[in-house]
Amino acid sequence: MNITTNLFHVPFTLCSRTEIVQEILSRVEEKEKGKEKGLQIISTPNTEHVVLAQKGSEFQKTLALFDWCVPDSAGIVWASRMLSPQGEKIQERIPGRLLMLDIVKKLHKKEVLLLGSSLAVLQAAAQKLQKEYPSCTFTVDPGAKDIVHETKEERDHVHFLIRRLQPFAVFVAYGAPWQERWVVENRQMMGKAGVRIAMVVGGSFEVLAGMIPEAPLLVQKLGFEWLWRLLQEPWRWRRQLALPKFVWMVVKKKRSKV
Repeated sequence: MNITTNLFHVPFTLCSRTEIVQEILSRVEEKEKGKEKGLQIISTPNTEHVVLAQKGSEFQKTLALFDWCVPDSAGIVWASRMLSPQGEKIQERIPGRLLMLDIVKKLHKKEVLLLGSSLAVLQAAAQKLQKEYPSCTFTVDPGAKDIVHETKEERDHVHFLIRRLQPFAVFVAYGAPWQERWVVENRQMMGKAGVRIAMVVGGSFEVLAGMIPEAPLLVQKLGFEWLWRLLQEPWRWRRQLALPKFVWMVVKKKRSKV
């Protein structure tokens, strides 16, 4: 069962990484036994996404349509411990990249589609995944060149590819909020094509491909992976401005409860 807690109108799961994978695969298995085509969609919101969701109701509504909103940020865990009622506090950060690998690890002789990012990144990521999980087949496609202005030809191409491959899992890296919107808008199409799991993965392909060095384990445990990423990609500094905004949102909400 996916028990959630509402944090700034985003329904984050309280399940652990292990529980999430078990529950997702259990739901998929139940659907298949009942000969009913089912699809689980997974988002991985961080503090930046939560701030973005406050700017307009569209992204907020999009996140609410996912089966799973996984807390991919130490800031989310901190905010939950500050604001959530006892028994509804998020206990751990669940990196989307690691959850994706947990899912793939459980698949056997399945077709997996990596969608979004550049072809070079996708090919390098797929090569690494293929080596680690040889029983699965990994197909890549950059998808839309500019997802904000996706053309009909690009959309039709991806739809045709998914219908032809009938992948068990689709991992999408278009960046927020476009990857989330894409998954929700194409949920019915993917379900009819036999897709069982669709997950947004942000910059996970770049890390898997070795284009961005993975943060040391200690940095990850301390919750400073965002800083490590900023040091690797200084151009992201504007996006990190969402962090102090998020802290202020939490402080204001905490004060209002006092």
